[in-house]
Amino acid sequence: MQNLEGKKTTLDDDAEIYKVGTDRSDGKSARQHWKELSRKGKWDYFVTYYLWKIALLLVVCVLIGYMVYAAVRPKKDPLVYLAVIDNVLEADRLNIYFEDLSREIDGGKHPISVDTRLTSSVLTTQDMGAISTYIYAGDLDVMVAVEAALTSYAKSGMLCDLSETLPADILAAIPEEDRYYYHYVPDRNAPAGDSERDIFIGIHVAEQEFIKSTNLTGYPIDYLLTLVATGKHVKDGNAFKVLRAIYGLPQ
Repeated sequence: MQNLEGKKTTLDDDAEIYKVGTDRSDGKSARQHWKELSRKGKWDYFVTYYLWKIALLLVVCVLIGYMVYAAVRPKKDPLVYLAVIDNVLEADRLNIYFEDLSREIDGGKHPISVDTRLTSSVLTTQDMGAISTYIYAGDLDVMVAVEAALTSYAKSGMLCDLSETLPADILAAIPEEDRYYYHYVPDRNAPAGDSERDIFIGIHVAEQEFIKSTNLTGYPIDYLLTLVATGKHVKDGNAFKVLRAIYGLPQ
């Protein structure tokens, strides 16, 4: 059977719904015909003309609701933001290592966000700009990089002087041979009275487990770990929790 619009339906030719509004010779309106339909007739009419529209509307509403929820739902604030610049480590293993570390620190309530996508200014100015943006916004706390990448940011004063920033217990756990010093020479834009000196800006971490267990190259990579001066989780002390966990120190 076809309905009034010429579409095929599964209803019989004499189904009550086809009587609605089709016969005006009795002077009755479509509304009056609707009232005279039996319960089954009304249900057939509803199923044929409205049910699929309502179902579609509900699906659209659910999808929109989910997208809104996904956009505004509370997200776990990370313990720290960590970036490995010019990464040659196995990203999956690295994430697993820091997931375990976050569970050790606070039961995993706040994840350690690890970014392995960025390269240094030696390779791309685009990534250099991205890293600088993260730094100025305070969205990068811990940086792991080779010396050439690290010194380019040290020249701009973006990195912490670890001898002044790190708590005493962490400083005591870092051997002198693992400390990387940047030789700072003030330029004409330096503050008055600034002097030439060596600044402790990085920690050699090639022998740390998170490097050794994820190194894909088969040979040692002299990565340095540093803290970013503008990092919000350096300022709130969360970065120190991560360093304590790496060095096996009590929190």
